[in-house]
Amino acid sequence: MTATLQVEVQDISSSTVLFTLAGPGSDELMTKLGAGSLVDREEGSHAVFGAAGQPVVVSVAAELGVAGYSIVASEGIGGDLWQRIVGQVCGAHAWRRLPHQSHASPCNLSDKYGYFPACMCE
Repeated sequence: MTATLQVEVQDISSSTVLFTLAGPGSDELMTKLGAGSLVDREEGSHAVFGAAGQPVVVSVAAELGVAGYSIVASEGIGGDLWQRIVGQVCGAHAWRRLPHQSHASPCNLSDKYGYFPACMCE
């Protein structure tokens, strides 16, 4: 007898934030943020960590052709998480080098927040 698996799909994009970290310093940053278990894992690998009592999903990604990580968290802790990220490894203007390295726009466009700088970790 085969078990039937039921899955519910729900759009949570309006209540979450997405950060993409890319570059050679992103492995070190993930370790400092407590997600070091994903370092050296294959693209698509992911894990759920906690921050401020909320789940934070981190996946190994290659956005814009540069190895790194995608982080999805509750909008309520997005600001604090962003401050932890930029306070670790990323320089305040490091994102400005992204278009030169990837031939892409330095910003992610969001209807809710407008342009939001990406961070290229050194």
